[in-house]
Amino acid sequence: MTTNTPTEEWYASCDGEIFGDVGPFDSREDAIALGGVKIRDECNRDPGTKFFVGLSVPWDLPTVDADMVIEQARLEAYDAVEEWAEDWLDRVPEEQLDALTERLTEVFHKWLAETGNVPTFYRVTKISEHVVPAPEEAK
Repeated sequence: MTTNTPTEEWYASCDGEIFGDVGPFDSREDAIALGGVKIRDECNRDPGTKFFVGLSVPWDLPTVDADMVIEQARLEAYDAVEEWAEDWLDRVPEEQLDALTERLTEVFHKWLAETGNVPTFYRVTKISEHVVPAPEEAK
């Protein structure tokens, strides 16, 4: 439902662990060519040493599990009235659980957006290793 920021973009990395400082680039090719030069110049890497390129992919927002919410409600009810609440919400049909999960998730995602808490972090995929170019090889 809610889209995350950032969008898919290419980044270069000095160490293959931290991505985001060199980039973003519109394409893998730009990340290799321009990122290699930036890595050499800004990270003070010698030509011929390794650098890495990867694609940032927005992290999918989590779902709110209706089973967990119902279990919490059941525990609170049992704490309040003990055995009188023992069977409450014990046999909720799967379709109703799915509908509740969908509604709770929608509310949670909306809340994240309204409060400015949508994550700005991302996963990095399609990581590849490259060689820092010499100054005359740079384009």
